[in-house]
Amino acid sequence: MDKIELQKLRDLPIEGVAERLGLTVSHHKCLCPFHQDHHASMSFSVKRNTYRCFVCGASGGGPIDLVMRYLNKDFVDACRWLADEHNMILTENVKIEKCNNVAQGGLSVAGRCRCLTKDSNTSIEKEGYIPYSLQA
Repeated sequence: MDKIELQKLRDLPIEGVAERLGLTVSHHKCLCPFHQDHHASMSFSVKRNTYRCFVCGASGGGPIDLVMRYLNKDFVDACRWLADEHNMILTENVKIEKCNNVAQGGLSVAGRCRCLTKDSNTSIEKEGYIPYSLQA
């Protein structure tokens, strides 16, 4: 993922991301998902594209931080989730090389053997790899 793609993810409207996560945003506020909340204590700053809870102190610098904390994902997975939710295409450097099973025409994607043959139904997508862009 390059800097431009990362900036596009950071520029996504924080309230829209919160709604995609299932939070109900009204008047720039919602119930905080990080503690037992009965009154809207999480506030969104549309101008700075940030969030902050005035009760538990949860805060973050943008949509990536919110996704990381709410879905308990690391940075890269949070970026992938955001890209998928907003129909964005991320480029990733995925190394493709021959695996030990060269006799069957196998390929190794990111160090994991996935034997791909012409007469096999196995594919990268069926094994859980859905690359945004494959660059050899």
